[in-house]
Amino acid sequence: MSLTVSTFQELKARLDDGTTPPLILDVREPEEWAESHLLAATNIPMGDIPRRINDIPAGEVWVHCRLGGRAGKVCDYLNEARNDLDIHWLNEPYTNAGLNNIPAN
Repeated sequence: MSLTVSTFQELKARLDDGTTPPLILDVREPEEWAESHLLAATNIPMGDIPRRINDIPAGEVWVHCRLGGRAGKVCDYLNEARNDLDIHWLNEPYTNAGLNNIPAN
């Protein structure tokens, strides 16, 4: 469907718009996830994406990692492998989620 470079500010607005929330995909490693993660996120580490690609439902997906690099690679992969996803690449540091008041643990 599409691949868009987005920000955590845009994700916050999307989460607050009153519609069905999108899938937020955290592609960091389990140790990073355990340290802190967005409460609404699902963790599938980058290396697991190829074998778990069918765990990602069709529709809107926002992808992030620690700084944006791994998320970008996953977004490119998903964009090539699936034509039923509206992909948003959060190409900025994970810490920006907190700056935009997105709930995390």
